[in-house]
Amino acid sequence: MLILSLFSLTATAADDGSCYAWLPAKIVASIENDALDEISGLAASRAHANILWGHNDAGNVATLYAIGLDGADGGAVFVPGALNEDWEDLAVGPCAAAAEDCSCLYIGDIGDNELSRGGGVVYRLPEPDIVSGGQGQSEIPEALPFRYPDGPHDAEALLVHPISGETFIITKNDPAGIYAFPVSPPVGGEEVELILIATLDLTALGVDSPFITGADFSPRGRRVAVRTDADVVMFDVSTTMADAFDNGQAPLPDPPEQDAEAVTFSIDGTALYLAGESIAPELWELRCVGMESDTADSADPLADCAEEPASCGCRGSGAVGLLPLLLLWGRRRR
Repeated sequence: MLILSLFSLTATAADDGSCYAWLPAKIVASIENDALDEISGLAASRAHANILWGHNDAGNVATLYAIGLDGADGGAVFVPGALNEDWEDLAVGPCAAAAEDCSCLYIGDIGDNELSRGGGVVYRLPEPDIVSGGQGQSEIPEALPFRYPDGPHDAEALLVHPISGETFIITKNDPAGIYAFPVSPPVGGEEVELILIATLDLTALGVDSPFITGADFSPRGRRVAVRTDADVVMFDVSTTMADAFDNGQAPLPDPPEQDAEAVTFSIDGTALYLAGESIAPELWELRCVGMESDTADSADPLADCAEEPASCGCRGSGAVGLLPLLLLWGRRRR
């Protein structure tokens, strides 16, 4: 478990590359599972090759769906003990410090259209097995309840750092608030109060819509993709998350605009996959054609750890936290 450390992420995390040229978005598959008609979260599996995990929006059954990169139905997995009050985003990150599994799914039950909740809950569970075209069941998830320090917010974007397990929620405000869990990775049980560490004004970057509907870290946590109803914007995390959101790039070319919701990086970091809330949804791809890779370390911390479990994600001996710098930055900005 990471409690406040005095180092920045760059002390241990290798650069997973940067992209300076992207192809326009294109449709790469039609999602075959008819039950997926309100997709609000996507995450690339580390436990199953060529699989994305997805889920539906508010009021649906607490179920995760496996989706092939070709759109194939990988089956449904019921999540016992969880309630889909308003599931809005999905992330893959480290499991708890004492867990045997490397790769866990984080489900963000964070939506609050009526501004009546005051907070929400993130569910964390090891990546389940898939049952192609069938129905399975996951482990009972850990509940990570939270509240905001400044009243209720509607939110649709969840970020979990793949090395440190630091967990962030981005609100659907204009400008958006960036809130962090106080301990990394979060600890289940009692409700915690999040920390406001930054604000994000996408309007200044020339977006058509500033309201954030999804976000994802790149495989080694050095980039963040943020999407809205009409745009996808990339941020480089070279020092701290606070600095990252001060230095956004121009929006990426031609993302789909209809019912836009979910975004996730491919497991090699060279593409983004997007899907929206619609019947018979399509899977879109934004692919990098100008990648500057960092060969210093290309291992995926959530997948390349079968022989050395202690090296997994936040359980690695060198993993460090961003929160102290974020807290200092937040005080300075306010």
